[in-house]
Amino acid sequence: MPKKILMLSLSAGSGHVRAAESLREEAHNSYPDAIVEHRDIIEFVHKPLKLIYRDFYVFMTKNAPLVWGYLYKTANSPMVRETIHATSHIQTLLAAGLARFIDVFKPDMIVCTHFVCAEIATSILKERGMATPVAMVITDYQIHHLWMVEGVYHYFVATQTIKKDLIAAGVAAERITASGIPVSTAVIATERSPHLYEHYVVEQGRPIVLALSGGFGLQDTSTIVQTLMASKLPLQICAVAGSNKALKEKLEALQSPSHITVRIYDFVRAIHELYALADVVISKAGGLTVTECITRGVPLIITEPLPGQEAANANFLQTHKAALQIKKTPDVLNKIHRILTNAALRGELTKNMKKIARPYAARAILEQVIKE
Repeated sequence: MPKKILMLSLSAGSGHVRAAESLREEAHNSYPDAIVEHRDIIEFVHKPLKLIYRDFYVFMTKNAPLVWGYLYKTANSPMVRETIHATSHIQTLLAAGLARFIDVFKPDMIVCTHFVCAEIATSILKERGMATPVAMVITDYQIHHLWMVEGVYHYFVATQTIKKDLIAAGVAAERITASGIPVSTAVIATERSPHLYEHYVVEQGRPIVLALSGGFGLQDTSTIVQTLMASKLPLQICAVAGSNKALKEKLEALQSPSHITVRIYDFVRAIHELYALADVVISKAGGLTVTECITRGVPLIITEPLPGQEAANANFLQTHKAALQIKKTPDVLNKIHRILTNAALRGELTKNMKKIARPYAARAILEQVIKE
């Protein structure tokens, strides 16, 4: 009988969703007999949990990043983890739709790309007396205690260092696989083509800078784009505003000099196509974006990261000399010039990215999941 696998993500940022979708894609390609569903738990929960899970995160990271960093640091303790776990039955009541879906689908395995998904799923299974295994894919380059959920049988992590940290925190080594963070095979396979240049209205032969604001458009890239307009290079700037309409309007209002072209896009689902076109990417240090750039080998400039997981991701890149980082927006002009005019630097960044890349993480995770 074909295995039934349920992928659960949470759209608090687009990275967790992309990770789960890459696993669904890999399962479809490598295990066509498997029956795989991917669900964002936001579609199952009542409004109070939506406000906590997604809207609170968006509000805090956009309006009070230092407070967010304090909360992130404070929550990184076994005591807070146990307190939150003690409330999981309340979360389960507010996620009755997910419980009904699990009852109907009857998965043989549940794979979660966010700790909230695992908290709710394990609580539902416990209440129903179901022995369905739950696995967790950690999508950042640092362990946080909230990701250590009672009832999770296996953890998939980005690096051997994170595996060692989990072991030190009490998780048995055989329950951890240093698989890497899963990305779509399209990130690896997509090549530049005349069709892509035409589709995104950019020219061959001129440098392309991809400026990302995150899925929700939380980073105000308008100041970065405006700064880049002072460059003497014939740049083509592809600015992705995500779902932030106000940001898109700010970007559209900018006046560029004649030698610089600016293209503005809403939320781009096929982000791998823009990676393929880009000569350099400017982005905040989200776990999936970082991993996609590492996998692609495209030079990356990290903007000042949010305290918390983004700071950890940026630190990982800096440790391995796999990206440049700016602390103030005006610095971006110098970094862009260095990368685009220095072939040796580009080569070094790409080489260092390849050393830490795990391009087939999704395959490694699915092999383990199917085996279990």
